[in-house]
Amino acid sequence: MIDAKPSNLHLPTSGSDFTRTISPRMSSAVLARNATLNLLTEGFLFVILVVSTPFLVARLGVQSFGLYALAWSLIGYLAYLEFGVSRSATQFVSKYLSQENRASVLQAATTSILSNLLIGLGCGIVVLLLTPMMVRRAFHIPLELEGQARLVFYSVALAVPLVMLQAVFRAIAASYQAFGKINLVNAAGTALQYALACLLAWRGFGVGAVVFSTVIIRLAFLVCYAILAFHLLPGLLRLTDFDRNELRTLFRFGGWVTASQLVLQMLMYLDRILLASLVSLSAVTLFIVPFEALTRLRVIPASVMATVYPAMTEATVEPGRGKLQALYENSVRYLLFLLLPLICFLAVFGKDLLTLWMGAAFAAKSAIVFEILAVGFLLNSLAYVSYHAIQAVERPGIVGKYHLVALPFYVGLSFVLVYRWGIAGAAVAASVRFGLDAVVLFWVARQYAGCSMLFVRGSNTLRIILLGAVLAAVFVAARFTVTSPWLRFSLGLFGIGSYFLLAWRFLLTSREKPALVRALGLSRI
Repeated sequence: MIDAKPSNLHLPTSGSDFTRTISPRMSSAVLARNATLNLLTEGFLFVILVVSTPFLVARLGVQSFGLYALAWSLIGYLAYLEFGVSRSATQFVSKYLSQENRASVLQAATTSILSNLLIGLGCGIVVLLLTPMMVRRAFHIPLELEGQARLVFYSVALAVPLVMLQAVFRAIAASYQAFGKINLVNAAGTALQYALACLLAWRGFGVGAVVFSTVIIRLAFLVCYAILAFHLLPGLLRLTDFDRNELRTLFRFGGWVTASQLVLQMLMYLDRILLASLVSLSAVTLFIVPFEALTRLRVIPASVMATVYPAMTEATVEPGRGKLQALYENSVRYLLFLLLPLICFLAVFGKDLLTLWMGAAFAAKSAIVFEILAVGFLLNSLAYVSYHAIQAVERPGIVGKYHLVALPFYVGLSFVLVYRWGIAGAAVAASVRFGLDAVVLFWVARQYAGCSMLFVRGSNTLRIILLGAVLAAVFVAARFTVTSPWLRFSLGLFGIGSYFLLAWRFLLTSREKPALVRALGLSRI
């Protein structure tokens, strides 16, 4: 992204020739504006999360909030049982759009929707049948919360098919780069979801009612995304467009995507399940609040790659891999530029942030999660680009096989560390997993997608890293010399602002500055 050579700040290109070879839907200006819009929307949602979390913890109680978090962990994990259909929809709808093959677009979209509907209903029925076992045996749920827990898990059963359908309708809209409307639905719906949850908690309703209300909002999400998909693709969801061959293609690609995603999600939610089973629901809350605050930064790579991935898919249709490498380089550099100061801030001032946000007693027990996860999370975020490049060249099986082989090691590591060290052990296990996954993904992207990380040795990328190291040193000095947490927190924010100001002054080239300004021109979206 930020380089001394004549490459624009635009995510997808390294020159104007590429811009002329792709469709207007994938032009550098459109991709840059959409990526920026995604980031701003997710920033807004992060503010909502920051404001609502302490309120919900205080009103529901630590035990009930742990159950609330566990419910959405289960929904998030079960949503990956769709066999990668939503990711396959993005892959093949984008590919067929680049080929101007409308019939194949309709077949891929319709087949994806119907398959996700059937899978979601099946998963929901399984959750209904397993609810008594989960309430009484699987988790340490206090007797007084068993009634609420049943309502929570019944709500989970209803949510799973809704979330699966929502994912595939959103994937279709993403293939058309309709991120303005996607983000409008996401921002308005999530704000309403948390507002309703806080209102119900304030009025004294239990966690069961709170979770059920969020599921109802998810139904509204589904309706909005479906309307958007039908608007973009008239004639969608005709039964005659359901195609068995297309279904096999989707499952063949999505099967390995699912294997990889299931392992990753299993490991992420495994920490919480192990804490609930081996420690307590309170430990789930103590771990999940700082973990989610840090991993909420995933919205940065996720937002960027949601826009860039369809362009990567189209780039593979063109002869040669130069365009894909340009997308890869610019995306990694852009993410490093954005994430480095934020990770340094959370690693050094995480305890101060938790103190101001959740209180000193909570921060004293939870701050270690920030400090342990920082470096591993940064590598994991950069690896998002490698992961999507590998999928763009239709080689997800390599990553899926690696994750299946690594699964027993990671499960054993998580169990031992959580059993011995509680939330600190869960954080160590996650950080080790993030770091190793990143190294493997960097190597696979180089071997199979032709995307090299050697560009990090370039002078401008090294200057970004050096500026980040200086910022981290200043943060550490402030932490040990300034006594007031408010003052330390303010100095940290000032440091982040200074970082971006210095980057604008000394790192961005004369071509990149107007490109960034155009990327922020959201009024034209």
